[in-house]
Amino acid sequence: MKIREWENISNIYVDAANPVYWQPLKQQYNERHDEQYMKNTIAICKEYNILIEERMFIVLLNFQPMHKQLLQHCKWLVEETDETGRAIVAINSQKYDKLVTALRTAISIENSLQKEQTSYHDILDASRMCCHTSKEKSIIVMNYNPIP
Repeated sequence: MKIREWENISNIYVDAANPVYWQPLKQQYNERHDEQYMKNTIAICKEYNILIEERMFIVLLNFQPMHKQLLQHCKWLVEETDETGRAIVAINSQKYDKLVTALRTAISIENSLQKEQTSYHDILDASRMCCHTSKEKSIIVMNYNPIP
């Protein structure tokens, strides 16, 4: 089954540092993946304040310049509550126990995740990518299912 067949998926976020993963995905979904096109599209989106998600289905995120911001935003989402005091992020702790463990064991120094000291840091990275576009008052349900 192709991911596009799932109606509720609007974008797939992939670490830009790993072309081995994102190039085949872009090919599978008939998206251009040459380096010059990617640079031009990103530059145009920045210049005209266009969300990259509107131009690409497979969205590349560069962790290097964003890792601190991604961690801060993820922490805010997990800790934030709505006006009734309910959490805005819902995680099924039995189904996604590794994500819960990753969140509970996460250690950061100056908003930089200490991966050696954090259990399941790769799952935490995936959740940071998923949460990066979430805004205030959003309801988020974490669904982490590794690709076999």
